Amino acid sequence: MILNHIKSIKNRIFINYRYYKLLRFPLGRKAFFIGTPEYTNLGDSAIAIAQMLFLEKCGFPRSNIKKFTQSEYIEYAGLFSRYINKRHLICGIGGGNLGNLWPNEEEFRYRFIDAFPNNPIVIFPQTVFFTEDEEGRKAIEASKQHYEKHRKLTIVAREQISFDRLKTLYRNPAKLLTPDIVLSTTMDDYGVTVTKRSGGLLVFRNDAEKAMADEDRQAIVDYLNENSFVFRTTDMYSDEPVTKENRMELVRKKCRSLPTRNL
Repeated sequence: MILNHIKSIKNRIFINYRYYKLLRFPLGRKAFFIGTPEYTNLGDSAIAIAQMLFLEKCGFPRSNIKKFTQSEYIEYAGLFSRYINKRHLICGIGGGNLGNLWPNEEEFRYRFIDAFPNNPIVIFPQTVFFTEDEEGRKAIEASKQHYEKHRKLTIVAREQISFDRLKTLYRNPAKLLTPDIVLSTTMDDYGVTVTKRSGGLLVFRNDAEKAMADEDRQAIVDYLNENSFVFRTTDMYSDEPVTKENRMELVRKKCRSLPTRNL
């Protein structure tokens, strides 16, 4: 019994120390960036990096911006509720996941929006998409239960169609229209210098957001081959797992494969 009690105390000390390292802050303005991606789509990792840089440009010291993956937030949910006060800014990831195309991302966003009803929350530039069927209609009604009741929520659209959808669907959240947040950065921000190139590079999506039919994609490839064009193909996915620690290097590596200047 005594041994078990000692082990329990040691575990609590270890967990509290992890909490302290996770959430400790210097003095000054504070921002929490919740839901940084762990999946292999490097486009979303570029968005995460661009958001961090944008917050710095807005006056938040880097040491006062804390970023957390979904799994970290879920693991430490109780701790967040204790340490985040109503003056802290909370930011959600931008991208193309507002709607029912990526339900896990949408439901995770509800989780932290509902948990902090008195905090200013900004959802960075998003594409808004709900399917035009019963599933989409149910998803819209579910989203209203979360987005419309939050008094300090701002949702940013990254193109006009999504902005118009926001205005049509939701009454209460503040709505803004800006370009994708990655467009606020340059190659310098990712540590990539200007390079020369020759030939062509085809960058095709291979996930649920792809809009080009397979036959159209193949027609492009066939045309290039028939006309002896030099080209190669790529996508925005990483061949290795993405973490907070290696995100910048993987995005930098992908950027280097996207030449930036003609010969």
